Amino acid sequence: MRGRMVSANPAEGERYYLRLLLLHISGPMFFEDLYTVNNVQHPTFRKAALERGLIESDDGLSQCLTEASLFQAPIALRRMFATILTFCEPGDVRKLWDDHYNAFSVDYRRQYGSVERVQNMVLTDIKVFLQSMSNNIDGFDLPKINENVDLESGVFSEISRQSGTAQLLQTVKAIIWDEASMAERHALEAVDRTMKDITGVMLPFGGKIMVLGGDFRQVLPVVRRGTRAQTVDSSIRMSSLWSSIIKLRLTINTRALTDPWFSDFLLRVGDGVVRHPLLVSMLEREFFLPRIPLCLSEDDMFPFKLKRKQFPIRLCFAMTINKAHGQTIQNVGIYLPESIFSHGQLYVALSRGVSRGNTKVLVIPDEQFNGSGVCTVNVVYKEVLHDQ
Repeated sequence: MRGRMVSANPAEGERYYLRLLLLHISGPMFFEDLYTVNNVQHPTFRKAALERGLIESDDGLSQCLTEASLFQAPIALRRMFATILTFCEPGDVRKLWDDHYNAFSVDYRRQYGSVERVQNMVLTDIKVFLQSMSNNIDGFDLPKINENVDLESGVFSEISRQSGTAQLLQTVKAIIWDEASMAERHALEAVDRTMKDITGVMLPFGGKIMVLGGDFRQVLPVVRRGTRAQTVDSSIRMSSLWSSIIKLRLTINTRALTDPWFSDFLLRVGDGVVRHPLLVSMLEREFFLPRIPLCLSEDDMFPFKLKRKQFPIRLCFAMTINKAHGQTIQNVGIYLPESIFSHGQLYVALSRGVSRGNTKVLVIPDEQFNGSGVCTVNVVYKEVLHDQ
């Protein structure tokens, strides 16, 4: 009898180790059969898997952190810990945390008397490092960040006041941050705290002019496996700094100078179903291309003339919608075998092209859409646009 094998990953803890044991132990009758190795019953599936040699010990990772703590600053240790979580698949994350927490937190313990605030600062650092590695702290067995603990007075940076970078930041008049709408609010708040610490000025961003450029109609920060609420909450729009930011809006859309209709259509892309000639059904487009003879350019590479038949197709460059963000492309083909799933993706995809004549979207017809025409779903989180 053959059944479906349920998958599991190391981040799931005991469930993962249970599956690992089931794959390597023949005919266990009771859970005790899985816990027992050489007639010794172990307290956890992980310990049993470790004793059977099915997983590697975390001793090497622990030793690595111990050695690094002798000469590395705590901020570097926190980054190393995030790297270990992301790439090294440690078996017991909580034990690594417990064993090395003092080394992770030594700088914050010197600054703050609150034990809870120190732990929050350390966890927040690790969270940001994990996010920079496209990972999420919620997937690991670590203490939870207490959102009620004030972090405003904390230094969130590895830039020391005596460094050349700090001296440069003290002299600048303004900082320009392009595509800020894609940044997480924690990053904005980190810059704010860093500038306050470097300048000693308690005004937003240390009194420096911060120019944030971006469009909230486009993609928001990417929260791995995040819900709509989590994605919206991660936006700088939800930061406590937002109320102190002066909002300026463009009154002329420069794209309208070359294609007013296309520009107007992009600005009207809203929540719901989109039906428009830009969207072309995959089932309605068929091309018949004959193979044609092609010759290599004239050169002395061969003593003969090489001639071959092939389809007249030129290789194009493909990228994801999010990767295409910020680019302007002469000819754009958007491949949507299924509807987009996140805020602003359709807007970003459509607005990469210079005009409607250079932009085509291939979609698969779906019976869920009523009415005529080729359709796809557009996703807009209107709660992040309510003051735009």
